[in-house]
Amino acid sequence: MHYIVAYPFTQRNTRCNILLNNHNIGFKNQRMKSPFTGGETELIREPKKLEFRKESFEITHHSYRCSDTGEYFTTENLDQVNITQVHNKYREKHHIPFPDQIIAVRNK
Repeated sequence: MHYIVAYPFTQRNTRCNILLNNHNIGFKNQRMKSPFTGGETELIREPKKLEFRKESFEITHHSYRCSDTGEYFTTENLDQVNITQVHNKYREKHHIPFPDQIIAVRNK
């Protein structure tokens, strides 16, 4: 597999779900045209391990696959979703509060 740019969500990963909605990715309804051929693409979700700060984290990697060439590619929005999952897992593992949790504590 070659990527051009380089699921189950846990309850903590609702930030990814929010991110998906904020970026209007709309996985079920969006039709992405292939940058290679202009043809149809398929959204692929697959488990993948990514390295972050010398640690490995398993996420559900999102990418598109060109139906004509079989090449994989991502968009800026999908890259953001993928890296947000890694950041969330890192925060959970090291007990680092999320920004909204910090704000909530400050507002008390």
